Amino acid sequence: EALSKYLSGKSSESSLLAIDEFQDKLREAARKGSYTSGLIAFLTLAYDGRIPGVLRKTGDVAVQRSVDHYMTFYSTGILNQSADALTLERIESGFVPRCIIVADGRSAFSPGANDVTFLSQDEEIKSDAYRKAISKSLAKRLKFWTQQYMDRVAYTTPTEDPRIRLRCTEEAYDRWQQFAYDVQYLAASHPTTPAALFPVCERLSFSVLRVSGLIAMAHGEEVIRLSHVVKAISLADTWVRCSEVLVANVINTGFSQDVSKVEKFVASQP
Repeated sequence: EALSKYLSGKSSESSLLAIDEFQDKLREAARKGSYTSGLIAFLTLAYDGRIPGVLRKTGDVAVQRSVDHYMTFYSTGILNQSADALTLERIESGFVPRCIIVADGRSAFSPGANDVTFLSQDEEIKSDAYRKAISKSLAKRLKFWTQQYMDRVAYTTPTEDPRIRLRCTEEAYDRWQQFAYDVQYLAASHPTTPAALFPVCERLSFSVLRVSGLIAMAHGEEVIRLSHVVKAISLADTWVRCSEVLVANVINTGFSQDVSKVEKFVASQP
């Protein structure tokens, strides 16, 4: 409720919400009577760029109207524990499909010390140079798009939308459509979890189009080209596999709970 109130005062702006140990928030949200019980539904709606309106019982404001706000939600957590707190309903409701999922693919033991290495002075200089180059590029693009946006704001009325609409070439759009068809067909044909994986991959196809737009913006272009779409599709290969892992974990959790109920029932009988 506090998050909704805060963001509703920032109409047409954007923000980043970052939550670590997200499995704890999922457990809280699933607990009956929890003050965070509406969090997942809120995030599901906020992803689409709209903070929902609220009718309040108390306080100085009785009605909080819905507003445009572009919130990016970034969370980290433990895969199997997050899956334990999720349900098939969360997949069907659209919360899980709205997320781009990246999961650690390691299944065997791997000591954390292997991730720590020495950097020579030359390597450190090169690493710093990469970081500075990326930061400089992002700052340059941010300045470019901010100026573009402010120029549009100056020439629009309060009822007009000042956002910059990216165009898409026909060949880029055709390539994206083919990808969307392929990924949804593969999900529908999945041997074990087609019903749950299909909505995830359907939504993912639209996320790939958004990422194509972001790649175009990173190049300072107002046109989504074939190269941008192809790059976004190459990233989607990882996201699809990670989504498959999460969906399988969620379904197995539900199955395990059903088995546990049967075992308890049998154990309670004479």
